[in-house]
Amino acid sequence: MVRYPRLDEPDPSQVDESTLGIHYESFEVGLHFPLPPFARGWLCHYGIVPAQLHPNGWAQLVGFSIPCHQREMVPSMLFNYFYLLRKASKDR
Repeated sequence: MVRYPRLDEPDPSQVDESTLGIHYESFEVGLHFPLPPFARGWLCHYGIVPAQLHPNGWAQLVGFSIPCHQREMVPSMLFNYFYLLRKASKDR
């Protein structure tokens, strides 16, 4: 089930353990469940969960996998050759 935070919720970022908070925009750029094996492997490699990836990150993962599938290639960690994962700076 997908839902927006309610206005009466004190802090939408604080969710219970049965809930996964993800940017709605991530779904608009191609995130879907169940996660494709490429996305699951990439997240596991870095030790992050889907909610920790910015929508632009999902757009890059999805965008990379489309031409791979069109060429009948399996997306792989080759993604890391083209893109760099880094923490967001505190001053942004």
